[in-house]
Amino acid sequence: MNIDLLSYRQKLGIGQVQVAKILGISNEEVCLYEQKPETVPMGLLVQWLAIFNLDIASVMSPPTQALKGIDPGNPYAELYHNINLLNQYINAAPTVERIDIPTPPTIPNDFKKLVKSYKQKPNLALTGGFDAGKSHLANALLGSKNLPVGYQPATRVITFVRHIEDRPEWFKEDVLIFEEDFWLKDEGGKQVIDLLLFDDKERCEQYCLKAGSFHILQEYGVHGSNDDVLAHAAVVYLDSALLRACNLIDLPGYSDQPDEVSKDVEKANSAAQIADILIYASPAKGHINGQDMIRLGSLLRLLPTPENECSNFPTLGNLFIVATHADPSISDYQLKEISDKASKRLYNHLTETVIERRRQNTNRTISETELRQRFFTFWSEKPNRCQHLFDQLTNILGKFFPEARICQINREIINIKENTIKKYIDLINKYERDIADEEVKTAQRSQLNLLVENDHIRQE
Repeated sequence: MNIDLLSYRQKLGIGQVQVAKILGISNEEVCLYEQKPETVPMGLLVQWLAIFNLDIASVMSPPTQALKGIDPGNPYAELYHNINLLNQYINAAPTVERIDIPTPPTIPNDFKKLVKSYKQKPNLALTGGFDAGKSHLANALLGSKNLPVGYQPATRVITFVRHIEDRPEWFKEDVLIFEEDFWLKDEGGKQVIDLLLFDDKERCEQYCLKAGSFHILQEYGVHGSNDDVLAHAAVVYLDSALLRACNLIDLPGYSDQPDEVSKDVEKANSAAQIADILIYASPAKGHINGQDMIRLGSLLRLLPTPENECSNFPTLGNLFIVATHADPSISDYQLKEISDKASKRLYNHLTETVIERRRQNTNRTISETELRQRFFTFWSEKPNRCQHLFDQLTNILGKFFPEARICQINREIINIKENTIKKYIDLINKYERDIADEEVKTAQRSQLNLLVENDHIRQE
């Protein structure tokens, strides 16, 4: 059977030594079989293809049209235009210095900092177990193959993928690797992940470990190479349609092993706290096990509730639970059954705690059926097994989330306007009362002085 084993291996970035070790054969045999794949025994071929998450049926099937990355359009173009106008309005206002009084009012510069945060895109975080194929899914969503993928657990840094237009003018490379101290910490010493720091040239230069093209992601961003370098995160700039609507955050995989990999869990947990939209990847075989349910419970507690900002936002619409490795060895019927059973288990596990809290926070009924609608499948070689995920994610990123975001911003600006006016009125009234009181006290002191001066007349 003439199958291009060499191309499959090179596509995933796996070495011959690694393949030989997994299959229990010599490097020479791997080299020979790659040159003459028709000589590979059938039993060995099945094991070999499993390394690439393939089977005989899939490699012998006629080629399908390549799956394109997600294109939600440019949903924030009008918002950014309005924000730029607002900034021009603020810049045109006279400079106002902060007043040194007990209750100083806010000044235009304070508002400008808030407006800057409004230009930040939502964060789409991709998380799950170390063997769930997250980076492969991320590449498919992006429509590129820039993130390292492999048979063994790969990602060991938090990878922030941003649109090429978001790259600061002073930064000329595609990738920047930096250490943990890059992030600020709050008063309690807790790490605060803030994407606005990527625009801080001085800070990026101070904590940069390596900058360059995409190959340094393979060198410093995965396990097995340069593990002695204490890399914590990477920022990557790509020209991808998806990134016009969000920042993609590819997190290290969860692992229960008490070793170096456990540090990946800390990184995953810290970055998951800034997720606006969450994709949780779990292999179709063994989909949503006990550890998955515990992690999903914690993640769902942190996940924002855009349902409160926009009435037509789908219930749990910013949660995507994906059965990865949904290869052709699993029938369509089995795949549906896998998702049905997994959603039922998860619903029963979360109902009394996390889901009930979310019901109260959103004032919405969350049924098992609605949770089931947040389950999807992924296998890039068969578009029908991932098209539903792509379509729903496109709707959320291109329509529903921008609507919710604009509603939130409008509400906050209206509140700022009304609250600021009320605050100023209250301050003016207070100062007028204080002045009036001072005038009364001055008049009383004058009367007292007059009485003292004329006291001898009273005594006479």
